[in-house]
Amino acid sequence: MRNVPIGIDDFKELREKDGYFVDKTMLIEEIVKNNVTKVFLFTRPRRFGKSLNMSMIDAFFNLRYKGNKWFDGLHVMDRDDCEAVMNSYPVISIDLKGLNLDDMDTFLNTFAGKISRICAEHRYLLESDVDDVRISKFDDLRREKGTRADLEGSLKLLTDILKEYHKKDVIVLIDEYDNPIQNTYGSEMQQIGR
Repeated sequence: MRNVPIGIDDFKELREKDGYFVDKTMLIEEIVKNNVTKVFLFTRPRRFGKSLNMSMIDAFFNLRYKGNKWFDGLHVMDRDDCEAVMNSYPVISIDLKGLNLDDMDTFLNTFAGKISRICAEHRYLLESDVDDVRISKFDDLRREKGTRADLEGSLKLLTDILKEYHKKDVIVLIDEYDNPIQNTYGSEMQQIGR
């Protein structure tokens, strides 16, 4: 009997530890079938497994995980059209939970840290033939030296560079996208953002 993974929202960890998993890979099948749709929004009540689903989507599409066995025995592997796109896209995954929202400077610093970690995952781009100006901005973000304007455009910059380098569309996963809005509602920080 498999253990029930309480508190694990990382698909890779759950599968490596052989934890109990309710197969939700039909979600991946739907994404692959709807290949003309550019944006998917997954809303569910709290504690309904959204983070685990995002982690599963990352594990399936992210080219960094090519050759993994995490999906063996799951529904999605019965679909040739799904298996053909498995681990074939550059993926940016960001979790907006845990951003410090006490004031704008602290928020920008914690957001810069999240962007820096994403850039570090893709540091191979520093050795690429991508435009020098964009690579310089990428390196500034990696070293947490970017300006506020750089941070505001950071996801666009990252997707543009990754698309140019890999010659493929980029998948962007944003978990807890509503967290900063929820946590600043009615606060002084909400007034600053106006």
